[in-house]
Amino acid sequence: MNSLSNIQEQYQRLNLEEIRITEKLDLLMGQQCDIEAKLRNVSLLVPRLKSVKSDAKHLSGMIHFTCTLAENVSAKVRELDIAKGRVSECQKRVNDLLDLQLCREGPTVDSSLVLLHEAQAQLCKVLQQKFDEAVRDTDAASVERFFKIFPLLNMHEEGISKFGSYLAAQLKEKTQKSLRQADGESTSVRANVYFADTLTVLLESVARIIEIHQPLVETYYGPGRLLQVVEYLQPECDKQANQILVEFRRSRQLDKQIHLVSENDLEVGITEEQTRDLRMNEFEKLLQNKTGINRAVQELLGHYIMLERYFLVESVSKAVAMDTAVEGSLTSSIVDDVFFLVKKSIRRSLTSCSIDSICAVINNACTLLEEDYALVFQQQCKLGFPSGYLDLTQAYNAIQSSLQQGSIRLQPSDTEKTKANFLTALNNIETSIECIETLDKNVSHEIQINLGSTMMSRDQEKIKSCLAGFQTSKSKFRHLLDFGHEQLKSSAIKPRIKPWVDQLLSVNHVIDEEEFSCYEAQDPFIQELNLHLDGFMSGFKDSLTVNNYQTLIGTLTSQVAQQFEKVIFKTAFNRLGALQLDKEIRALITYLSTTTTWTIRDRFTRLTQIVTILNIETLAEISEYWGPNAGTVTWRLTPQEVRQILMLRTDFRADEIKRLKL
Repeated sequence: MNSLSNIQEQYQRLNLEEIRITEKLDLLMGQQCDIEAKLRNVSLLVPRLKSVKSDAKHLSGMIHFTCTLAENVSAKVRELDIAKGRVSECQKRVNDLLDLQLCREGPTVDSSLVLLHEAQAQLCKVLQQKFDEAVRDTDAASVERFFKIFPLLNMHEEGISKFGSYLAAQLKEKTQKSLRQADGESTSVRANVYFADTLTVLLESVARIIEIHQPLVETYYGPGRLLQVVEYLQPECDKQANQILVEFRRSRQLDKQIHLVSENDLEVGITEEQTRDLRMNEFEKLLQNKTGINRAVQELLGHYIMLERYFLVESVSKAVAMDTAVEGSLTSSIVDDVFFLVKKSIRRSLTSCSIDSICAVINNACTLLEEDYALVFQQQCKLGFPSGYLDLTQAYNAIQSSLQQGSIRLQPSDTEKTKANFLTALNNIETSIECIETLDKNVSHEIQINLGSTMMSRDQEKIKSCLAGFQTSKSKFRHLLDFGHEQLKSSAIKPRIKPWVDQLLSVNHVIDEEEFSCYEAQDPFIQELNLHLDGFMSGFKDSLTVNNYQTLIGTLTSQVAQQFEKVIFKTAFNRLGALQLDKEIRALITYLSTTTTWTIRDRFTRLTQIVTILNIETLAEISEYWGPNAGTVTWRLTPQEVRQILMLRTDFRADEIKRLKL
C-alpha cells in the first residue's frame, strides 16, 4: 500500500464491504418482527406440554391395566388348554377301549354300530325339531339350552347356522318394530332425528347381541366361533340399515333438498346425518371390518358435506346482507355472526367422529372465509378512504373557496358514512384475524380431546394438513389488512403530511444568536406540526381497534420521517440552524413516542443521523462519527448522502467536502 492507486483500491474495497455489512444488518433488523412472532408462537406451545404430559400418564395407566387383564386372560386360556388336552386324552382312551371291545365281540359289533347311528340320527332330528319349536315359541331359554347340545353331538356347524339365523331374525324384528314406532312419532320431540335413532337402535342391538352371546358361543363351541355367528348377523344388519337409509332418503326428500332447501330444514337434515355418521363410526370400531353398508354411508356423507356447505354459504350470505353497526363496538355484526356460524358448523362435524367429514367441513369453512367473507372487506377496501376534510383549517378553506365560487358542494354525511364504513372494515379484518387464531386453537384442542386417543398416524396427518388452512386464511386477511392500510396511507396520510412538513421550508435555518433565541421563545414550526398530527390522530383514535390505531401511527411516523428528509435536502443550514433542527426533531420524536406503545425511534434513525451530521462544528469532526470511530452505530447513510448533507451547511466549503475520505 505504498502507492495512491493501492490505497484507493483498498478504500473502495472497504467501502463495498461496509455497504454489504450495512445491508445485511438492515435485513436482520427487518426480520426482527418475524423472529419475535416465532418466539411468541413457541412460548404458546409450553401450556400444551402439560396437557401432553397428562395424556401420556393416562395412556400409561391404560396400558398397565390392559397388560394386567391380558395376563389374567392368558392364564385362564392356558388352564382351558390343559383341561382340553386331558379331555382329548380321555376320549382317546375310551376310543381305544371301544376298538378293543369290537375286536373281541366280532360280528355283533356291526349291528350295535348300526343301532347307534340310527339313534344318533334320531337324536339330531329331535334336537333340530325342538330348537325350531323353541324359536317359533320365542322361548329364549329353551333356544339357548338346545343350542348348547349341538356341539355335544358334533354338530357345531348346524348349531351355529341355526343360532345365527335365529339372532338375525330377532334383529330384523326389532328393527322393523322401531321403524313402525318411528312412523307414529312424527310430532314428537325426536321426530327430526327418528331415522338416526332407528339406526342407532339397530347398531346397538348388533353390539349387544355380540357382547351377550360371546361367552356362550366361545364356551360351548370354542374360541373363534363367534366370527361365524357375526357372518350371519352382518348381512341382515346391512339389509336393515340400507332399508332405513332408503326410507330416510324417501321421507326426507334428500335429493330434492340438495337443490332446493331452506335453512331450517337443512339444519335438521345435517343434524340427523351427522348423528348417523357417529353411530356408524362407533359400529365400525366395534367390528373392525368394512361392511356393505359403508357404501351407502359414504354416499350420505357426501350429501352431508354438500348440505353443510350450502348451509354455511347461505347463512353467511344472510349475515352479509344483515350486516349492521353494533352500538358501542368498533366492528359490525358480520364478524360475530360469521364466526358463530363457522364454529357451529365445525363443531357439528366433530360430533360425527369422521376424519374425512371433519376435514371437508374445515376446508369448506376456510374457503368460504378466504373467498366469500374476505370479498366483502376487499370490495370495501378497494373503494378507498375518502380524502374528505380531516381538519378544521382545510374544511374552513374549502368552504370559503366554495362560497367565493357561489356554490357549496360538500356532502359531509355521505363522506363521513364512507369513512366510517372503511374504518369499520379495517376493524372487521383485524378482528377476523384474531377470531381465526382462536378458532384454530379451539378446534385443535377439541379434536385432541374427542379423537386424539383414537386417531391413527394417517388421520393425524390429515388433520394437521387440514388445520393448516387456518394459517392460510389468516395470511390472506393479513394481506387484506395491509392493503387497507395502504389505501388509508395514500388517501388520508400522504396528502396531509406533505403540506404540514413543507412548512419547514418557510422557516429560515441560517440564523444568528438573536433569531435562535427568538425561535426558542416562540417555536415557528414544530408546535404547529404536532398540533396538526394530534388533530389528525384524534380523528381516528376512537374509530379504530388498538392494533389498527398503532399501525396507523407507525405509518404516519414513517411518512413524517420520509417527508422531513425531502424537506431537509431542500433547506440551507448554518451551525445554529442545525441546532434548531435538532431541537425540532427531538420534540417531534418525543411527542410521537407518547402517542403509541410501539417503538418508533427506529423509524427516525436516518433522520437523526442526518441531524447528527448537520450539527458537526467542523468537517474534521466527521471522522469521530464515521468510519473506524463509528463504534456500535450502524449508519444508514451512504458516503454520497453524507456529502450531500454536508453541502447543506452554508459555512462549509464544497471543495473541502469533496476532499473528505469517507
